[in-house]
Amino acid sequence: MSGDKHSKTEAPTAKRKKEARKEGRVVRSEDLVTWLSVLVATVVMPGMINRSGAAVTSTLRMMLDIARDPDERLLTGAVSRSFIAMLGAIIPAMVALLVIAIVGNLAQVGLLLTGTPLKPKFSRLNPLQGLKRMFSVQSLWATLTSTMKLAIIVAVAWTMVQGTAADLMSAPFRSAHLAIRTTAESTLAVVRAIAAAALVVGLFDYAFQRYKHIRDMRMSKHEIKQEARESDGDPHVKGRQRQVRAQMSRNRMLAAVPNADVIVTNPTHFAVAIEYQPALGAPKVIARGADELAMKIRAAGTAGGVPIVESKPLARTLYAVCRVGEEIPPELYQAVATVLAFLHRVSASRRSYGGAIDLHVPDTWTPSGATALERVPPARRRVLEKQAEAEAGRDLVTS
Repeated sequence: MSGDKHSKTEAPTAKRKKEARKEGRVVRSEDLVTWLSVLVATVVMPGMINRSGAAVTSTLRMMLDIARDPDERLLTGAVSRSFIAMLGAIIPAMVALLVIAIVGNLAQVGLLLTGTPLKPKFSRLNPLQGLKRMFSVQSLWATLTSTMKLAIIVAVAWTMVQGTAADLMSAPFRSAHLAIRTTAESTLAVVRAIAAAALVVGLFDYAFQRYKHIRDMRMSKHEIKQEARESDGDPHVKGRQRQVRAQMSRNRMLAAVPNADVIVTNPTHFAVAIEYQPALGAPKVIARGADELAMKIRAAGTAGGVPIVESKPLARTLYAVCRVGEEIPPELYQAVATVLAFLHRVSASRRSYGGAIDLHVPDTWTPSGATALERVPPARRRVLEKQAEAEAGRDLVTS
């Protein structure tokens, strides 16, 4: 177990945190909310007591007036007003405490509704597990914080009582109203100081709970890899699936080669099959490949009687610029149109030959006298050439 704990050096993933939250394993300090509520209560209590005292005084005066002149309607009205006055004195304080309790819990754990912690777990009945929990770091920390809180409460209470001892000792010799007020103020001051000190301890407790929670959720590298496999799938299986999809795509592409009007080759490194239907717009690439795949496209074209034209710059540019199913870009219209026009003129020879026509087109064979590749802007040409080289390598590996 120790070795397993030391192997968990990685921060928990979002999935691990989400699962822990779903199970109710969150960072939460009970004392933090409790002492915060007590501190707020010491602030709102004086106002509530003053309003309650005023309501009680008003009620007693009305009762004395009614006693001198009994009237059922006056009695009913007095009771109603007294009840409303008491509610007006108590409700604001209760609402403030309720808001503090809700906000304190939401700030720690957010909105969380789960019944997982309530489910019975037989592991909790295991005496060995119980002993481990008794002597765990969590139990030791709970004991330490309880001792610290008790010591702080005693120390703060003793200090505050010493500071107010003179006022408390003289209270019996004052008027009843002043004695009650002095005692109440002194008591509230002591409780407020205790709550503030305990709140500081609660903040430290929350920080420790958070640290321990994150430490307990740490993962090993193996667990992270296993989680990635479960979430995204096994990389080897996904790689095999990609290979199968790529092979199926290549098979469909090779099956479409006989429908091409021309195949432009490098002659061995690149091959691009072009189909042209005037009613559908510009010429379209229906197959493309590099190295071994280029040879397969040539073989499929030869078997299907598709003319094969050798033009190194045009083949290289078509391979770099176009993808299967895309139309020829405008900058290559003239070069491709020249090839198609030439093939149209030799269509009779193709029919008499009954097979593929293998033609060689010089590098300068374009309408403007420049090579097809030079018709592409230099910056874009460099990017396209790099893409073509990279894709040629991928095609060679997967073919």
